Amino acid sequence: MDPSTYSWIWSAYLNVWYPGFLLGTLLAPTVSDRFGRKKALMLSNVLSLIATTISLSSLPFFYPELLIVGRLVNAIACSLGMCSVILFLQEVAPTAIRGRISTFPAFCLSLMTLLGMICGLRYVIGAKLVILIGIPIVPNLCALLFLTFCPETPKFLLINRQDKIGALKSIAFFQGAEIDREKVLEAINAENEHGADCKKTSLGEIWRTPYLRKALFIGTVALMLQISTGVQSIVLLSRELFVRAGLLNFVAEMGTVAMIALMAVSTVKLCY
Repeated sequence: MDPSTYSWIWSAYLNVWYPGFLLGTLLAPTVSDRFGRKKALMLSNVLSLIATTISLSSLPFFYPELLIVGRLVNAIACSLGMCSVILFLQEVAPTAIRGRISTFPAFCLSLMTLLGMICGLRYVIGAKLVILIGIPIVPNLCALLFLTFCPETPKFLLINRQDKIGALKSIAFFQGAEIDREKVLEAINAENEHGADCKKTSLGEIWRTPYLRKALFIGTVALMLQISTGVQSIVLLSRELFVRAGLLNFVAEMGTVAMIALMAVSTVKLCY
């Protein structure tokens, strides 16, 4: 493979994640509301298994394009899973710890990024591509097994399915049988009624209202600046930057690992 072809394939492999993640984010509300939070989580793990299988099949056939397809499918699965697990945790947790437990997915994401970075080092299993690419199969299967025995969230059962008995059983499963389940159901109904009473605002109305238009513009620009100068681009290029600065390959790799470790530590601080 000539250097130009390699650069294009490697760039496509790295950056196909972002449109895939966007697609998964757009699909997540529809999938979660139609099929439930539990089934959305199970679907994300099934998609991840498919993505891993596609990526593994690229190795014996020497088709790097399959790695790109696998990463795209995995990005969709990751986004769908992230959105669904946040909803799942918010709807099964007691109100007192709902805010704290909602931050755990961000902590898990940074922790798994750190673990993946460490596993990817040549001194660990980075040179054993079959093992490295196939590792996600284990947590995916564990997640599917775990979710099999978990009920749907009480809010989804009560509001979307009109299944009060199932909601009561779900509350007992996640919060304990000794809790006042009727009181929890009342809180869920009150929260749902409050959301239904809120006035819906269209994008056109936001654009026609001066102060809302200004807020929309500021938020959009801030988000674009965050994406274009965010940590992901720095992490993806950090090893190359360290090498060009004159550091040895081992030191450059350790520098990248240290960056991810700091990100994981800062996430823990946010959780607590």
